[in-house]
Amino acid sequence: MKVADGGDKFKGFVDDPNNNTTDDYTYDANGNMTRDLNKGIGTTLTDNVNLITYNFLNLPETVTKGGNNVRYVYDATGRKLWQGATYGGTLKQTDYAGEYIYENDALQFLNHEEGRISIAANTLVYTNPAEALTDFIAVSATLALVTQNGTEKYVRVTSNGTTARTGVFPVGGTFTVVAGEKYRIRVKGYRTGSSAAYIQAKAGVTDIIWPGAAIASNVASESWTEQTVIIPTGATQLQVGVNWNTVVA
Repeated sequence: MKVADGGDKFKGFVDDPNNNTTDDYTYDANGNMTRDLNKGIGTTLTDNVNLITYNFLNLPETVTKGGNNVRYVYDATGRKLWQGATYGGTLKQTDYAGEYIYENDALQFLNHEEGRISIAANTLVYTNPAEALTDFIAVSATLALVTQNGTEKYVRVTSNGTTARTGVFPVGGTFTVVAGEKYRIRVKGYRTGSSAAYIQAKAGVTDIIWPGAAIASNVASESWTEQTVIIPTGATQLQVGVNWNTVVA
């Protein structure tokens, strides 16, 4: 089976630009989808590493993509008990304890007959489709807009030397924050070369976390990288970017 579509990376389906002739999907004997080349779950129709596996109830058990994976645990009736998402060696786990939903052991919300109660409201503070350089500040680096992997648009960051924390910082300027607030930072992209690149978050002149979560090491494993930070006491400003810790000449 194959689907061809222009797509929109922020609104849903994006067609694999490297596969315009063969099938995009494979299925097991029970009709469960095992590979989706448009989403990078499988690099070929015979890839036995990047794929979806199922348990005896025909429920997804593992989803593997580019060395990262999501795993699921169910009870005997098929009710989901646990989900673990591993990215770059970091595990994010979600526990489903009846009507209570926990993320990394912190209660997020609870379900009831009229909907659900959220422990904290989420507000989108900033988003950037990486289609202009306006909000990106280069640090010992050169920025350029490029189109790669078919029609995907990126801001390419090229190091100008071997200075530590070379990259792009901040992105989007400076945000006014309040101590104790929690922010979820999400970045999609990948690096080339041998030097790892990380999310960086600072409150004023102080690192909240460094190095943060590492972005994908190649295009095959590209996906959303996520880092959660809590604003420390006394901080009123937040800046976020992506930098190399060290750069090899």
